[in-house]
Amino acid sequence: MIAWFGGHHTGPDQIYTDDQTPLFVLTLNADINMYICRMGIHNIVILVVVATVVSYVSAHEDDRVREYVEGMNGYNKRAENLRYQYTIKSWAYNTNITEYNQKQMTEMSLQWSDFAKKEASEAAKFNLSAMTDARLIRQINMILDVGISGYHNSDVLRKIAELEAEMTGIYSSAKWCKTPTECLQLEPGLTAIFTNSRNYDELRDAWKGWRDVSGKMMRSKFQEFVTLMNMAIKAGGKYPDMGAYYRSWYDDAEFENDARKIFDQLAPLYDELHAYVRRKLKMHYDPKHFPSSGHIPAHLLGNMWAQQWNNIYALLEPYPGKGNQNITKAMTEQKYNVTHMYRLAEEFFVSIGLQPMPDSFWTNSMLVKPPDRDVVCHASAWDFHNGTDFRIKQCTIVTGEQLNTVHHEMGHVQYYLEYKHQPYLFRSGANPGFHEGVADIASLSFQTPEHLKEIGLIQELPNGTEGDINFLMKMALEKVAFLPFGYLIDQWRWSVYRGETTPSNYNKAWWDLRCKYQGISPPVARSEQDFDPGAKYHIPDNTPYIRYFVSFVLQFQWHQALCQVMNNTRPLHRCDIYKNKIAGDRLKMGTHSVGLLLVLVTLVSFVSATEDERVQDYLQGINGYNTRAANLSNHYSLKSWAYNTNITEYNQKQMTEMSLQWSDFAKKEALEAAKFNLSAMTNASLIRQINMILDVGISGYQDSDVLRKIAELEAEMTGIYSSAKWCKTSTECLALEPGLTAIITNSRNYDELRDAWKGWRDVSGKMMRSKYQEFVTLMNMAIKAGGKYTDMGAYYRSWYEDPKFENDVREIFNELAPLYDQLHAYVRRKLKMHYDAKYFPSSGHIPAHLFGNMWAQQWNNIYDMLEPYPGQGSQNLTKAMIEQNYNVTHMYRVAEEFFVSIGLKPMPDSFWTNSMLVKPPDRDVVCHASAWDFSNGTDFRIKQCTIVTGDQLNTVHHEMGHVQYYLEYNHQPYLFRSGANPGFHEGVADIASLSFQTPEHLKEIGLIPELPNGTEGDINFLMQMALEKVAFLPFGYLIDQWRWSVYRGETTPSNYNKAWWNLRCKYQGVSPPVARSEQDFDPGAKFHIPGNTPYIRYFVSFVLQFQWHQALCQVMNSTRPLHRCDIYKNTIAGDRLKEMLQMGSSEQWGEALFKLTRGTNAENRKLSAAPLLAYFKPLQDWLTEENQKAKENATWDKENCPSGSFVTVLNGAPTIAATGSLPMLILAFIAVSCLQFADNESK
Repeated sequence: MIAWFGGHHTGPDQIYTDDQTPLFVLTLNADINMYICRMGIHNIVILVVVATVVSYVSAHEDDRVREYVEGMNGYNKRAENLRYQYTIKSWAYNTNITEYNQKQMTEMSLQWSDFAKKEASEAAKFNLSAMTDARLIRQINMILDVGISGYHNSDVLRKIAELEAEMTGIYSSAKWCKTPTECLQLEPGLTAIFTNSRNYDELRDAWKGWRDVSGKMMRSKFQEFVTLMNMAIKAGGKYPDMGAYYRSWYDDAEFENDARKIFDQLAPLYDELHAYVRRKLKMHYDPKHFPSSGHIPAHLLGNMWAQQWNNIYALLEPYPGKGNQNITKAMTEQKYNVTHMYRLAEEFFVSIGLQPMPDSFWTNSMLVKPPDRDVVCHASAWDFHNGTDFRIKQCTIVTGEQLNTVHHEMGHVQYYLEYKHQPYLFRSGANPGFHEGVADIASLSFQTPEHLKEIGLIQELPNGTEGDINFLMKMALEKVAFLPFGYLIDQWRWSVYRGETTPSNYNKAWWDLRCKYQGISPPVARSEQDFDPGAKYHIPDNTPYIRYFVSFVLQFQWHQALCQVMNNTRPLHRCDIYKNKIAGDRLKMGTHSVGLLLVLVTLVSFVSATEDERVQDYLQGINGYNTRAANLSNHYSLKSWAYNTNITEYNQKQMTEMSLQWSDFAKKEALEAAKFNLSAMTNASLIRQINMILDVGISGYQDSDVLRKIAELEAEMTGIYSSAKWCKTSTECLALEPGLTAIITNSRNYDELRDAWKGWRDVSGKMMRSKYQEFVTLMNMAIKAGGKYTDMGAYYRSWYEDPKFENDVREIFNELAPLYDQLHAYVRRKLKMHYDAKYFPSSGHIPAHLFGNMWAQQWNNIYDMLEPYPGQGSQNLTKAMIEQNYNVTHMYRVAEEFFVSIGLKPMPDSFWTNSMLVKPPDRDVVCHASAWDFSNGTDFRIKQCTIVTGDQLNTVHHEMGHVQYYLEYNHQPYLFRSGANPGFHEGVADIASLSFQTPEHLKEIGLIPELPNGTEGDINFLMQMALEKVAFLPFGYLIDQWRWSVYRGETTPSNYNKAWWNLRCKYQGVSPPVARSEQDFDPGAKFHIPGNTPYIRYFVSFVLQFQWHQALCQVMNSTRPLHRCDIYKNTIAGDRLKEMLQMGSSEQWGEALFKLTRGTNAENRKLSAAPLLAYFKPLQDWLTEENQKAKENATWDKENCPSGSFVTVLNGAPTIAATGSLPMLILAFIAVSCLQFADNESK
């Protein structure tokens, strides 16, 4: 990336020409000369007049500049908005190193370059000589100095950004393999070796290994990087090379010389420390390892770069045991965790009157290394330039050294917080070293024995000279040891940019400096094949390093001043500013003696308030966005309803036109919303709504023909699905509902089930395969064009507002899999007892058509074949409903009464008038059950081809649960009228089912005569629930695994169906009952594929509903087992549920989850498998025991489908090379022979 840290903007030289100066000013200057020459000094009146006019012109120019720089939408506002976007992309890459994130960051860096270039052109139009306000002049000069961004060739700038990202990527993902099975990254693996090992050879191997896999791998990239950087900076004409540009940040022509003088003053102190350490190390390691030149081998100093030596303090302690401070040990004993470390640092700064970390810091920071991806572990603090978002990125582990780093990084954040009121251009340290020095202010106090004792990390203070020397030695190993390293890195880099050090001697020049200034030598011979500078993060990341040397000097100047301000009486090295607000106030205000730019003023909130008011009016005004969107959504829903309840070409076209209207609306509104300044807003609800409007998905695509085609394809696919009929005979053709569903539900004939299973796939999925392929292509094209998402799957996952979502659901599934595996084994054994065992492959899979469900997603329809204890508490709800003369309306009234009993609302009258509750006999409809919100606050409906069965009664409760959610969040703005995440809506819809299906509830509403008693009845009930809830889990998980893979391009059209069955075989343990091929398209036989409905929501919902159920049962003080708890008629549970429902999507879903679960054992802001596992634990224990008794192995071949499941088809016929078994090959041979025979006979 191209970095602009420290508020330095890159750009061309400042050049003024006559035509850039306003004509009036030129004329005025000429007039002044004329008066002076002709009239002389005697005519003072005229001169005073002229002076007044000049003053007016200066004031006028100041006003123009002030409006340009600090106006409502001035440079500072525009720059911070763009910088916020850039920082977001940079954060994404640094916390998830992927090629996509690298490209996104690169694109933003180029946008910044273009912005800087254009703004420099604008700034050059002002006449600096006509200005008087020094503050404005300073800002204009900063804008004009655009560094490499002024370079005209954007391809070069892109390449620079790519090279930098590639080098940091190499560094951050590098691993050294200690053994073939043990590969270590820098943190924590290699760092742990350097910190703890005292084995010469192990340290040497790790030292060399890191350099082999990091620096060595980027040498050619760095060479090209330097060439391009110099080319770009020289083109501006102001700087001879990049090093000169970086030094210009210190506003001192003598800076390089001054830094050298300071180092020379400090060198004698370092030299004495070096000699002492060398002697001590020789006592531990064999002296033969130490060269006669006096250098120390670089790998023995407890740090990968020998930059700080405090990790080997134990080898160097002057007076053993005198005031020893093993901070890491104390932290471990006191059970410190990472959060505690950050809270401790926060408390330090708050104690001196600085600010606590904002809530967003704790939410957004990356404080530990994620286990699932490569990140840039190098600790850093981040300002997102919106006034509220400040973060730290650190792979923190619990050690004393890391606790010091935590204080350091939080010091940066304190600097951000104190100057955030400044204009964007002034939001940086006074020079780059200031930021690092301020960050280290805390460390000089934090590490004092006095401070460590006060916070409980040491028991007593070191006494006397010996304890004092030990403490100073520890500080010197951190502070003094660093000085030559901090000084030399940019000596090398500047030399490279000057051309004094060339690629032919990169590594030799590096070691010449390290030998000279640090007095260290490489432990193994180096060559120009190596590139050891690149083994230090700041080289590939292009971070100038002299700032750290400067900061180490400045922090002692500041420390001395602060200790004097607070009238400290201790020695300087034992002074602690902790809890001293006098020192804190001086730090905040700044002192002229050290030039801090931390001037604290009262923050003016006028701009923020004004922007909030503008956004409020835009969103919620009389005809604001939310009203317009609700009206349009109502029209769209009406057209969609018309099509779904009457599938005609006319209705399809009407729905398509409305979808295009919605796309146009979303596009236009996003442009309007983009005009607001998010960084100037303070109202979180308004900010959230604006961000929702900006994220338009595919609607933002410019080509309306493509959007029309997408809408048409989706309607055509759902039309194929919903009107498909399989002809069982020439006179009996069946739709999915009720015909095929009745066969799959009720038949126990293997062949009949197989034919219905295959028949449905032949007339549904198979018929839409080419349409789906085109649909995917267009969807990806449209979403990628927006630049925010890599593919449609990434867009769908973004709805969960959690970058770890995909990994989290994988972990949840893995936790639940053992329960499913036990259920699968039991069901397999029972089905083998009913059907001939020959139908069951030896791989352990179950033929997919035998589960009583077209997709094998839920198995409760075959409960009669699986019942553990026949007749014990059996619940044949369908039979009971028929005997009691239930009709469809009665089913909905039963569901309504359930929700009303817990304090929720009855269905409005329009529900009963407008819903489609049974399948019309005269037309094709989309029978798939769904609940509808017509966005007008009064019209809510259900569309379901309801029939009188127990399973359908459960579905009725489910769909009405959706409507209850609609009714409860109806008061929210349109943008928040949805579930907190998509899984919430499905989970809420199922809340009722966990109570409705309990024996206690069924008995109370008269559908069973008595409760099941004892363990046997309990197991039977849990089995029924497991066949619905547990059996679904892998199906709910795998559908979007397939879909995401398709959108990513990992699954291509050539293997759509094979990839589908690979997942079903792996996760569900089911196999196709007839061989499948790529002529088939079995995903399309499930509504949610042609209907383009993301499916992971259902998996999420099945987890969430048990979390909520456990919490509600605890809130109402239920004493029954979790699986027998019924919230029916309990308004306490209903009130808690309403609290969450009424939030809609107004907050991130973790907060909504917490709202319901707070104060219970289920309290959480994340998904948790624990409540579901607790619910089914009695059954899991029983299943495990039963399977063991029957010697039934609770697994299957999870890597492969059974042999013969999939065949390759060419021109409609299986090939001999098909992936089948020997029997399949024999059948193929017979078929070919028969064809030859028939051919011969016809001749």
